Amino acid sequence: MPLASAREKGLVVDLEPRAAYFEHLKTLVDLEVLRGSGLKVVVDVLYRHRPGLPGRLSPAGRGGVELLNATVTLLRRALGRAVRGIPPGSLGRVRATGAHLGLAVDADADRFGLWSCRSVSGRQYVLGLLFDYLIETRGWDGGVARSVATTTCWTGSPPGITARYYVTKVGFKHLGEYINRDQVVMVGEESEGFSMKHHLPEKDGILAGVLVAEMVARTRKGLPNSLPTCLPRWGRSTTAVSISP
Repeated sequence: MPLASAREKGLVVDLEPRAAYFEHLKTLVDLEVLRGSGLKVVVDVLYRHRPGLPGRLSPAGRGGVELLNATVTLLRRALGRAVRGIPPGSLGRVRATGAHLGLAVDADADRFGLWSCRSVSGRQYVLGLLFDYLIETRGWDGGVARSVATTTCWTGSPPGITARYYVTKVGFKHLGEYINRDQVVMVGEESEGFSMKHHLPEKDGILAGVLVAEMVARTRKGLPNSLPTCLPRWGRSTTAVSISP
């Protein structure tokens, strides 16, 4: 059936969820911490950028967001560039501009990548930092879930906190069920996937990246200089960064 005919028959309903998504994101991320923090971020959107993200989420003041590869191009080209490792040229731009943080999302923005001028931080290990950070700043109750193929190094609780953790089959749909049942603070998987309490039961690279930026801005600490051998903690695996207010 032609698409126009399907619309006439009420079989197809058009939906643009972007505005509602960004409004919801404001309830999950503390944008006030980012505004005026002086945090400088380089973001590689791998040729699939759509207008709206920088203006809505960019820190104000002396910091800001610089976009790389923001021209929409063929999906096939974008899919050929994964976020595993560093997108070509991005690390050099972070170093050249003195940015505090580099972020990336893949073509459909469900996976995330991140690095600093000093190091490439393993996304699976940074999930451990995010779990600590959410527990400490949100005061939420609940456990944490990972897929069986994900490192065990980040599955645990901050000091003084007892939390249950769950291991699932590979596939984010299994992790999403813990979000639906409100059993966890967050979930993560081996394929750079992340979601959290009060959010969709699906991985979201945009949320992960902005939350990491919030974490760096609030704690004034950078990403780990190297991959730790066990669950990273801010006190022993990261170094302070200078962020002008």
